[in-house]
Amino acid sequence: MVLLEDPGDAHEYPVVCYAIRRSPMDASIWWDLVAPPNPGRMDGLRFYQFTFGGCGWMYFVPSHRSPLVEATALRPNGELPVSKREWAALKRYRAQVDAQDK
Repeated sequence: MVLLEDPGDAHEYPVVCYAIRRSPMDASIWWDLVAPPNPGRMDGLRFYQFTFGGCGWMYFVPSHRSPLVEATALRPNGELPVSKREWAALKRYRAQVDAQDK
């Protein structure tokens, strides 16, 4: 797909992005947050997440289609829906902080 300059359809290798807010009291985006990459699953699809630039970037390796993922994924026309999530509400980050505190 890269060599052919073909972005493919949204379901082929979806990319989902969400901005990370600092806290309920501070709605600014946490631009300097960087976290180690980690794998996960959403709606039965495997993804690998990278965190940088104030966002969580989820790169999916699908085995089937998911309307949930496709609704929020990068579109072939270049549009990228970005939602906001609070850092404290994200389980994957809380687990990393808890492990560092021990």
